[in-house]
Amino acid sequence: MKTMSAPKEFDLHINLNLGRAGAVIYAADLTEAYVDFNKGDVGDPTTLGG
Repeated sequence: MKTMSAPKEFDLHINLNLGRAGAVIYAADLTEAYVDFNKGDVGDPTTLGG
């Protein structure tokens, strides 16, 4: 599987003509590789959490 590297940071500007405001959005890595790393057998709690 080939993975592409996304930029770590970017700017997004949306003009709704309602004045100025700001926000910060945090995102998580929920790629298949990340989920596979962190999943375990729910029947065995020692395998959960990567």
